[in-house]
Amino acid sequence: MEVIMVLNSNGHETLGWPHLYKRNPELKNTYQTVLEGKKVPNFHLKDALLCHQGHIYVPSREHAKMIWEAHYSRVTRHFRVEKILKMLQKYLYWPNLKQNFWKYIRSYTSFVTFKPTNKKQGLYTPLFTPIQHWESISMDYMLSLPSTKHGNDCVFMVIDRFSKMAILVACKKSITREDTAKLFFERAWIHFGIP
Repeated sequence: MEVIMVLNSNGHETLGWPHLYKRNPELKNTYQTVLEGKKVPNFHLKDALLCHQGHIYVPSREHAKMIWEAHYSRVTRHFRVEKILKMLQKYLYWPNLKQNFWKYIRSYTSFVTFKPTNKKQGLYTPLFTPIQHWESISMDYMLSLPSTKHGNDCVFMVIDRFSKMAILVACKKSITREDTAKLFFERAWIHFGIP
């Protein structure tokens, strides 16, 4: 079943779902009955997963994960919310799926649009304008990059605010503060002759 392959490829690990069905007090009898080959109206098994009227029955522990994945997937991220819900309903089932979905979306929307009431009044203080090279610099990391043959998956950046010159150093995402300081002094400080 293609849906099961997609779920497993996205890290949902449906192999553990039969165990979750057996632990669920509302599902364990239904699952056991269907597992024994007896007929239960509207339920059947597909690859050891419980299905309700042709839709994969998602265990309660996996509900939020399914909604999150559907909402943030690279494929669906530009879909309207209603289309994402219809897509979920086409392949998956759990009681109150629609209500759970809208509750999640509302909580996410209220989180994103929340604005603190203690806003600072007035203008922000601008950064001073540097008058020579390397008087003012900024440092940051560019994360979640594809891994190189040396295992680097991150870029450490040092930028001179005066000349806009940038020094980029490949590194690992697990870099420590000490390693960052070492990279800074080896690559930026000494290499470019920062005073």
